[in-house]
Amino acid sequence: MRLEKKTMLRSGTAQSPLRGKDVRIVECSESYVYILNSTHRVSVIGCMDCTIFVGAAVSLSINACSRLKIIATAKNCRVSNCVDTTVYLCTNHKPIVIGDTRAVVFGPYNASYDQFERDAKVVGVDPTKNTWDDYYAPIGVSASSSAFSGSPNTDQHLPTLPASAVTLLPPEKFFPFVVPIAKESEPTISSGVTPAPQAAPLPPKYAEIIERRKAEVEALRKAVRTAQSKYADDGKQGGSSGQDLQSVVQDYFREWLITSGNLRQINDLVKLEEEFSKAAGK
Repeated sequence: MRLEKKTMLRSGTAQSPLRGKDVRIVECSESYVYILNSTHRVSVIGCMDCTIFVGAAVSLSINACSRLKIIATAKNCRVSNCVDTTVYLCTNHKPIVIGDTRAVVFGPYNASYDQFERDAKVVGVDPTKNTWDDYYAPIGVSASSSAFSGSPNTDQHLPTLPASAVTLLPPEKFFPFVVPIAKESEPTISSGVTPAPQAAPLPPKYAEIIERRKAEVEALRKAVRTAQSKYADDGKQGGSSGQDLQSVVQDYFREWLITSGNLRQINDLVKLEEEFSKAAGK
């Protein structure tokens, strides 16, 4: 598949099943791709400025990509000739890094995905034994390249790459990723009101960050509710109203959607939801 500024969901159908198949994602740019099933092999080649989610794969190959974010469960993972690429991974084998690789970052699997356990089981991955941080770099990546407490396996007889070639994601930069798809195999868009729980166990430092962020969000919500209540009382007395505050918050949120590029993905998902509904005869 080749995409430019698009959002694509693939889960397979009874007539064209995706499970156990090979998937090639080639030369995509500024796009969002969701592979919502277990597959045999996923090859990501020559993509840039994309976010790619892979439900599960026996083999995941990422080659010649730049400014890529990929979230995946994979029995085997290989990264080659990539630049500025972040891989959030759940695997039981050592990820392999080869070729002219620069600024590649490995992080623990961060997705909330309803079918995680099903897909991981099909490809033979045990989420409790995630070796995302134990990468193997036969090209000789220096052990000092780890951001913290990593244990890369390297060939000490080969020249080492710069420390920035491969690193581990610092906990303070870790954020969860919610797959915007409801339960079951039919690709129905989720409202996002009650996202699925974190699918794979997190290392303690990353779990602490998530809990801290949850507390910060709840504190912010409480502050907004308090402010709305106050403004509502002021509005009854002829002052500013809670509706004014809500409008300000919505304006800032809309501005963020536009500047971050997420508005386009939302519009694409809405269109896909309409297509799915028509196909289902709803």
